[in-house]
Amino acid sequence: MPSPQSKLTDEQKIEIVTRHDLGETQTALPKEFKVGATTISKVVKKAGNKGAIRGPRTTATPGTSMIEFAKRCRSILWRLDGKEKGTYNKWQIRVDELKRDSSYTQQQAIVQAAKDFPALKRLFREYDTGEFDPNPDSHPDIHRWGKPAPMEGIENEKKDLSFRENLSWAIETAGRFLRTMETPISCPNDEAYFLYRQACEQPKEFLGKFTQVEARTDDGSEEARLAKKSGKRSIDEIEEMLATLGECEKTENATP
Repeated sequence: MPSPQSKLTDEQKIEIVTRHDLGETQTALPKEFKVGATTISKVVKKAGNKGAIRGPRTTATPGTSMIEFAKRCRSILWRLDGKEKGTYNKWQIRVDELKRDSSYTQQQAIVQAAKDFPALKRLFREYDTGEFDPNPDSHPDIHRWGKPAPMEGIENEKKDLSFRENLSWAIETAGRFLRTMETPISCPNDEAYFLYRQACEQPKEFLGKFTQVEARTDDGSEEARLAKKSGKRSIDEIEEMLATLGECEKTENATP
């Protein structure tokens, strides 16, 4: 009998690894792909240990981006409701519905289902999912990868603020966004909005910039004290989010 693994295409192998990353067990996959459980185990193990399917994390191929996108979806929703896993289960059910009712591939169903969950919308600006998007015209409110961030609907108050004040507003607003996905309805000025976008999209670099500004301008004045106080909770929220993402990556990169 020929080796069943030789019958699997690269696309099927990617789908196996993706679905395993999404929580499907190795015992549930053999029947659908018509291969033995040993073959499934080898495909998953090879991808996890050698990166043969996933590829290096720095390779921005569509397949690699899609696998990373799926992993992040699972990680975010898995931790959203604590032990209940209600939102994660709803998303998984939606993925299965789209595959069954719309004849979507696994990748297409993951992308389309993610659009309906606010906590996942920010991932669309981090990963290029265009090749696997079955309906790119849906959900126009989502900021897509490679496209400029929309500012429609955000009022520019055109206030004349100091850099410290703009920075304080940006980090507080970004902290709220990263925690609740709530976007601002107005901004003090263009500079503050630019800093806000940086804080959302590059939180690590932004925290470094904020720390430098604090060190240079902390003169003990009342303005400095109030600005530092207003931004402290948001800094804690962003640092907590970064720590959570670090834990997610360690868990996801562990050998299956």
